[in-house]
Amino acid sequence: EIMPSLVGSEMCIRDRLHGVPSLMAEIQAYKDQHPACFSQLRTLFIGGDQVPASLLGRINQTFSGVELIELYGPTEGTILTTYAQVTPEILSQTGSIIGKGLANTQLQVVNHRGVLTPVNVSGELLIGGAGVTRGYLNRPELSAEKFIANTLYDETKTNHCASNSQYCYKSGDLVRWLPDGNLEFIGRVDHQVKIRGFRIELGEIENTLAAHPSVSDNLVIAKDYIGEGVGEGGSADKRLLAYVVAPELELSVDDDEKRVNEQHQRLSEQLRQHLSEHLPDYMIPVAFVFLNEFPLNTNGKVNRKVLPEPEMAMQQANYLAPQTDTEKALCEIWQQVLKVESVSYTHLTLP
Repeated sequence: EIMPSLVGSEMCIRDRLHGVPSLMAEIQAYKDQHPACFSQLRTLFIGGDQVPASLLGRINQTFSGVELIELYGPTEGTILTTYAQVTPEILSQTGSIIGKGLANTQLQVVNHRGVLTPVNVSGELLIGGAGVTRGYLNRPELSAEKFIANTLYDETKTNHCASNSQYCYKSGDLVRWLPDGNLEFIGRVDHQVKIRGFRIELGEIENTLAAHPSVSDNLVIAKDYIGEGVGEGGSADKRLLAYVVAPELELSVDDDEKRVNEQHQRLSEQLRQHLSEHLPDYMIPVAFVFLNEFPLNTNGKVNRKVLPEPEMAMQQANYLAPQTDTEKALCEIWQQVLKVESVSYTHLTLP
């Protein structure tokens, strides 16, 4: 159990501690100032929300010698569904590992057609077993949408197999099986977007960005581009934007604007290079917006409505105009196809 006690004005933790990622970040800072208060801590549980690999690494460093366990699960699965005992192998992963199913739990990863996916292929997580709830109170339509028939249900095993449930819960979480049997959390299914015919998982871009040493937090969104000649409702109107918190760029408003822009431009290029080493071109954001911290709403979540717009002029500072007649003709074609105002001739270069 979690057994906090007060010694003077300090809070001391005995035996075990369980908290969500945002709380753990605060506890980590508290532990740095009051290390003696955690001398009796043996096991640390972290979960309730996605745990970025970077945060997991920092917590493991801060609480060295303490058993660290990552937990995952929605309320509809009775809070906890999977667990992962954090090992050096898990810490070496760039993604968010949520581990394996708890006892009496059945996990399935399916594509948009409801077909089971193989290892390393992402899909929606379906949760079955003894922990799945009966549905939502007085909301039959939503219950029917989220709690679906379990295609793996075996009525001959109902008496001695608690993980064999008749229904399973559609979590809406995008995951994939890893070769070692663990699940990797990628993001939300409703955060999938389609741009120019490509289905893109925003969580995969965020996980790759999080692996860069200069990035402490990030958020990738698909934003509708509004400009002259842009059609309505077409997938080509969307652009990927990355919002990045990078401690090394925490500059004050009094800093020289030119120096700030130069640092932003330099880190933008580094992040593009980093992403291009792991992801295809169509998953590279067109712009990076650097923040000292994310604006939060009353629930502690990122307030997406107040995120600043990117300064596209600065993002296009490295624009190179086409020189030859062929380059000009190709750029004009791609401007019409992509419905953008300009295309740098460097974009025509094949890798």
